[in-house]
Amino acid sequence: MQQLAEPETLNTDYETPVVCPVCWHHAVEKVDGIGLSAKAIDGRDIGGVSVYLCSQWHMFAVFGRL
Repeated sequence: MQQLAEPETLNTDYETPVVCPVCWHHAVEKVDGIGLSAKAIDGRDIGGVSVYLCSQWHMFAVFGRL
C-alpha cells in the first residue's frame, strides 16, 4: 500500500490571502468567533481554523494542523 505524503502545516497566525473555493471571488472576509474542530484520518487533532465568508455568501474554513 502506498503511503500518503505528509501535508504541509498551514500557518494561520497571519492573514492569508484567500479566494472563495466555490466562486473564486477575492472579496473574502474573515469571520471571528466560530469554533470548529476536526481530526485527521490518522486521529491527530486539526486546529488553527480560520473561517471566511465571500461576497456571494459562501462560507468556508481553512484548517491548519496542531
